[in-house]
Amino acid sequence: MATTVAIDWSGARNPRGKIWLALAHDGELAELKLSRSRNDAIYWLLQQLEKYPSAVAGIDFAFSMPRRFVESHGLSSAIEFWKVVERFGENWLRECGHPFWGRRNSRMPNKDECEPFRRTERDIAETYPRVTPKSVFQIGGGGQVGTGSIRGMPFLTKVHEAGIAVWPFVDPRAGEPMVVEIYPRLFTGEVAKANRSDRCKYLDDNFPNLRTDHRAKAMDSDDAFDAAISAIKLTETANRPRQLLEIDEVSRIEGEIWRNASASNRISPEHGPIRNGRNRMAVTTTIGELESVPIRDVWPDEAQNLTPWLADNVGVLANALGMDDLELAGSEVSVGPFSADLVLDDSNSGKVVVENMIGKTDHDHLGKLITYAAGLDASHAVLITEAFRDEHRSALQWLNANCRNSVSFFGIELKVWKIGGSSPAPQFDIVVQPDEWVRRVRAANSGELSPTQLAYLDFWAEFLAEFRRRYPGWSRAKAAPRKEINLPSGKSDFRYHCDFCGPNQSRFRLQLYVDAVDHSEAARRYSQLENKQSEIEQTYGEPLAWEPLRERKASRIAAYYPKEVNVHTRGNWDELRRWALERLGPFREAMQPHIDKVL
Repeated sequence: MATTVAIDWSGARNPRGKIWLALAHDGELAELKLSRSRNDAIYWLLQQLEKYPSAVAGIDFAFSMPRRFVESHGLSSAIEFWKVVERFGENWLRECGHPFWGRRNSRMPNKDECEPFRRTERDIAETYPRVTPKSVFQIGGGGQVGTGSIRGMPFLTKVHEAGIAVWPFVDPRAGEPMVVEIYPRLFTGEVAKANRSDRCKYLDDNFPNLRTDHRAKAMDSDDAFDAAISAIKLTETANRPRQLLEIDEVSRIEGEIWRNASASNRISPEHGPIRNGRNRMAVTTTIGELESVPIRDVWPDEAQNLTPWLADNVGVLANALGMDDLELAGSEVSVGPFSADLVLDDSNSGKVVVENMIGKTDHDHLGKLITYAAGLDASHAVLITEAFRDEHRSALQWLNANCRNSVSFFGIELKVWKIGGSSPAPQFDIVVQPDEWVRRVRAANSGELSPTQLAYLDFWAEFLAEFRRRYPGWSRAKAAPRKEINLPSGKSDFRYHCDFCGPNQSRFRLQLYVDAVDHSEAARRYSQLENKQSEIEQTYGEPLAWEPLRERKASRIAAYYPKEVNVHTRGNWDELRRWALERLGPFREAMQPHIDKVL
């Protein structure tokens, strides 16, 4: 039996819900599931390779970097280089210094400075003219693979130390498992994976007998699709004679992308293999004891300690809620005679009110949460507590069931843990949250959503799927039944928008919306940007519409789609999305340096 494993990796700072694991036997998918973390993914992988000792496993990140960069660290082996990545990788990601690129004020290195591509990537580009592998040095922008690779290579050390052959750095011996670098595009072909309907057609045409639950997951997620197809297709080459696979000097340093059956890896027996030099061993790990820490040991006082910590660590809460566009609008915000602990801004849905407490929930804090949500017209209300009483959990669930689409309520239990002498680490457990899918179905069936709203919902769902593929990490905005979506700029009063606009929403535009508390402040900010008009338009590559909006407390800088649009004309959606997505990156690149400088 040929057993194959595939992991669709993620370099996201919080990868929960983004890493997919797949297992296949003789080309039949046996398992397809999400991993909670990178650690869990690798532990699962090692379990499978222990259970199926002749399996081949593929992971979709680069296993090394171009030769010149590796050798600049005084190394001639990728295995040693992984330790360098583990030590310095996060600094590379934070600083984005040469030769890394993909963010503001950075550029791809040329060949004279540092070859940006490995030999295997150049080979792929020559063999498959329509496939364009990315440089591992690219750590920002659409299609970047560098972040995932930098956060993946240290895990290869764990795989290597567990006695598993990581090809082509270790001789893959017959009858024993090995791990290879994969590029899912070589398995899936030219299917438009970001398009759900295209994924469905591909599955229907190629795998009509796929199990119903596996098919549903692959239809709903392009990451699950990649993992599933990679595991199935790996079977075609899993039994390739391993002793003939070339392992030359360049391979040992840079690695090789595993090819599918139509384009085998170089085969050359003249080069001697590099062997592991250690016996294969069972998977073992040292596990510390998880200890609960009393919350008051970390934050003695709710108002003086816990609230300020939450204000300084909005990103931690944003990750738990799945709203990484959250920005702090204020703490201890007045609501009549009361003060809301925290008010956050979500770029797509408005205000988020947070009430936090230490101890078990009580009527006082629950009442305050509802009062603040009403007084501030919040779209989301979050109660953070040490523990929920059953009656208060039921109350929030009742509110979610009966508030329809006006406001969503979240209940979060805050825990603190440590292992041995480690620093305390917070954990947010969501115990109450709205069921958005149920809300959507209920709204559609009850007539709450009009045909136009449903069309907007479908348009943005397809738009955002491709948006996340092109611009990973920018926003996790969710599709909504309205004419616009908002994308964060890093400053709460500056928002990127994509929207249908004009008479009967017959036009479409990208815009930077410059807001403020009053018209004079908005005008001042807009003026600072307008003074850079020539520079901004030169970077963007086209003239832009500069609209001061003197009747509002805001101004706008926009790019307009050149044709009339109608959201109900679904046949034109692909062209419209392509226009917008191709321009969003340059639009942000042109605007962001100047937004950051506005006082």
